[in-house]
Amino acid sequence: MGNANPKLHTVRRGLTLPINGAPADGKEILTPPTPTSLAIVAADYPGLKPSLKVKVGDAVKRGQPLLEDRRNPGVPIVSPGAGVVAAIHRGERRALQSVVIALDAADTAEDNELSYAAWREGGLAEMNAGALRELLVQSGLWTALRTRPFGRIPDPASQPHAVFVTAMDTQPLAPAVADVLAGQASQLRLGLEALVKMLGDVPVHFCRADGAPVDAVEDVAGIQVHAFSGPHPAGNVGLHMHRIAPVSRTHVAWHIGCQDVAAIGHLVATGKLCLERVISLAGPAVTHPALYRVRMGCDVDGLVTDALKPGAAALISGSVLSGRRAQGEILGYLGRYHNQVTALSDEAPRRFLGWLSPGWNAFSVTNLFVSKLRLGHRFSLNTDRNGGHRTLVPFGSYDKVNAFDLMPVFLLRALIAQDLESAEALGCLELDEEDLALFTFVCPSKNEYGPALREVLNTIEREG
Repeated sequence: MGNANPKLHTVRRGLTLPINGAPADGKEILTPPTPTSLAIVAADYPGLKPSLKVKVGDAVKRGQPLLEDRRNPGVPIVSPGAGVVAAIHRGERRALQSVVIALDAADTAEDNELSYAAWREGGLAEMNAGALRELLVQSGLWTALRTRPFGRIPDPASQPHAVFVTAMDTQPLAPAVADVLAGQASQLRLGLEALVKMLGDVPVHFCRADGAPVDAVEDVAGIQVHAFSGPHPAGNVGLHMHRIAPVSRTHVAWHIGCQDVAAIGHLVATGKLCLERVISLAGPAVTHPALYRVRMGCDVDGLVTDALKPGAAALISGSVLSGRRAQGEILGYLGRYHNQVTALSDEAPRRFLGWLSPGWNAFSVTNLFVSKLRLGHRFSLNTDRNGGHRTLVPFGSYDKVNAFDLMPVFLLRALIAQDLESAEALGCLELDEEDLALFTFVCPSKNEYGPALREVLNTIEREG
């Protein structure tokens, strides 16, 4: 495929959530105060069976292994900072929740980080595929790759049928990729070249938004560029795979975000880890939504200091559709794969006879409220669910937001019933939690389909 004219994929169904609090495009990227702690949160790694390499009180360097997955030995999850292991939090049945690092005052000093300069002697031209894999594994950057199906960190000895690089984001309030990648063109290009060399004949699909070319990669040999247009989930890698190279038990694909590809380029060029990420701090509860350059795994409570409007707020690592709550000393940290922190009002004032209200300031995907007439209006959405759980009702709401070639009502019913055979036949192996987030949002029954999907995927993988 010629990259000068990438194939255009048009997404006609979905939902661009009209929520206010978005950061303006093209604004300066801010630097927040230096965090006092960073953490690895186990929930960011589905199915993780951790084998800890440190204990509370141990001193660690940037890039030092903190733990491994027992099902994927030799692939470390490394420390995002230098300091002391302040806490190892566990939940029910002693399941790991997080490993917290209290940062040293000299966290950024060269003697407080591991160097991989010996791996890059001669540059990329002198490195073979095996050396590149070993470099990514030893540095901890291998964990930037994830598989479909199942959403696991891949086995370094395996080979995928395709790899997808995601360079667009249609999640509500997500940062613009052009802003995120500003000044990183050379690192992104080198990272892509490293991926191509490491993977050999495996197709590498670079997926970007239509009308937003990434000049640094349009002519990289071995890259197939695709352009997507339309509402969310047009930016989801699950939809990209569904349209380009569907996955199954026997056809496994890997995927990686563009910031992690740039981090690979930085590693190959310098022999050092890039442990920063550009994210958006946005949402109706944020005073001045903006982009920030933050440390990976940073303390969210510290990030939002003096940045929120008065009143209780719910802090979410990730988007309002598919992120997780990130508050408190155990889970209050930026997720490994998240590019945003969202703040919503956690106060839902009760309205007298609210069910009779015309809904001038209420949002619905149906024509239930008169707010449907307010074209272009953005709503201050909050955490109010507007009702409790009830029986699954197959309204047409699911079809309105379904961008996949699947039958949503039957699939969602199979997931809720934990019907493994039906769920697999209906396409659940192609999906991850974020792909079902819109169905959860529009569901009149208030069902959470993401956790149901994860339980089904875990069972299918376990039973083979």
